[in-house]
Amino acid sequence: MEADSLGEIIKTEMFDDILNMIYSAKQKAEFQVNSTVIELYWNIGEYV
Repeated sequence: MEADSLGEIIKTEMFDDILNMIYSAKQKAEFQVNSTVIELYWNIGEYV
């Protein structure tokens, strides 16, 4: 394996890791938003 292709593999792995971090953060944000909306509806239901 040449040094250039090893560097490309490392860059690709790093890029994949970054994409996974972004995807994970988006999932956490979506979960939090959903939880907050459910809590809102629950509180409205209790109030009504």
